Amino acid sequence: LASEINIMRDVVVAYADLRRDLDGVSIRRQNNTALARQLEAARVRFEVGDITKTDVAQVEARFAGSKTTLANAEARVEASLSSIERLIGQLPTDVRPRFEMAQMLGSLDQAQMLAQSNNPDILAARFGEAIAKAGARVIEAENRPRATLQATANGALDQGFEGNRGGNVGVTARLSVPLFTGGLATSRISEALGNANAARLSAVDVER
Repeated sequence: LASEINIMRDVVVAYADLRRDLDGVSIRRQNNTALARQLEAARVRFEVGDITKTDVAQVEARFAGSKTTLANAEARVEASLSSIERLIGQLPTDVRPRFEMAQMLGSLDQAQMLAQSNNPDILAARFGEAIAKAGARVIEAENRPRATLQATANGALDQGFEGNRGGNVGVTARLSVPLFTGGLATSRISEALGNANAARLSAVDVER
């Protein structure tokens, strides 16, 4: 599920990048057309002596820069198309539909609540936190007094013809109290609590 979500997110980002780059190309083409008209007008004005050759050269430089910028924008479009093809296996056929907000969730809070409830990375992080906390409780319990009670019972039937039966019942109670661990118990508890806290912070980081 996490892999699917990552791919879908990458596709959305690549689509948005393509839309941005296509709009950039459109803007730069309009700018290129306007500069071409300015250059044509500048040359006419130069012929009639209205402006100098330096003025014409400045317009030519801006026009050349505009063509370079347009070429770079068209290259970015090709790169964005390649990104989409890499993700979905084919080139997009329609990149102009506009999505209305009415088709989405009503608010950012709703989107965040939905994500926190269903995102597999968040669910995995929460399970990891629960496991770490349970492990800490197990370590703490190992260093407390432990009482066990064991009961056994068995019976046997005499193989002779008398039909005698025999058996016994036993009950064993045991109490274990850790007396000295040389600091090992305390260090293991500290380590387990540290792991639990790290798992909690990791879960918070994933949610963010």
